[in-house]
Amino acid sequence: FQTIGNGFIPVSEGSAQIVFSADGTQLATCNPQTGIHLLDFDRSTGLLSNYRQYPVEFLSIVPDVMGCAFSPNGRFLYVTTVKEIFQYDLQSEDVPGSRVLLDVWEEFYDPLPTTFLLCQLGPDCKIYVQTGQQARWMHVIHNPNLLGLDCSFQQRGFQLATPNRGSVSFFPNYRLGPIESPGEPCTVVLNSYDMPDVS
Repeated sequence: FQTIGNGFIPVSEGSAQIVFSADGTQLATCNPQTGIHLLDFDRSTGLLSNYRQYPVEFLSIVPDVMGCAFSPNGRFLYVTTVKEIFQYDLQSEDVPGSRVLLDVWEEFYDPLPTTFLLCQLGPDCKIYVQTGQQARWMHVIHNPNLLGLDCSFQQRGFQLATPNRGSVSFFPNYRLGPIESPGEPCTVVLNSYDMPDVS
C-alpha cells in the first residue's frame, strides 16, 4: 500500500481515466475537480513517486468526467473535457503553459452527441477517443508523437458498425519488454508476414 499526492475528493470518484505511459514509467489521471495528476512509476518495486498536479481550465462547461492518454513516446499527454481536447507537453518546464487546444466539439450527433471522453492508444500508434454517448464514431489522433496541431486530430475519424456508449477498446501493451529495453509500444504496420502454403 502507498499513499502519495493529494488524492481525490469524494465527488470526483469515478470521474477520471487512469493510464500508464507505453514504457510503463509514468502514470496519469485527470478529473474535473482536481485536474491532472502525474506520477513516475517504478516497474521493479511497484512504487509511485515524483507526484505533480496541474489544474485544468475549461473553455466551456465543467464536465462530469475526463479522459486522457499518453503519446507512444511518453512526451505528450492528451486530455479530453467533453467539449474540448488538449495536448500537454510533459517535457516543458511549464506543463500547464504548454497546453494546446486541438479542437472543440463540432456539435455533431449520430444518433447522440459525438463529444470527447475516454482515450486509448491503439497498436497502430494512433489514439482513439470515445464519444461518451451512444454514437457510431470514434475520434482519432493520427500522429500523437508530434507537437501541437501536427498531431493531426480528426473528429469522427473512425466509423463504427453500430452505436457505442461508454466503452473504449482496451489494448494491453503486449510489446512491453524488460525495464532496460521497454520495446516498441506500437507499430504502423500491424501484421506483416507470409501466409504458409497449405496446399
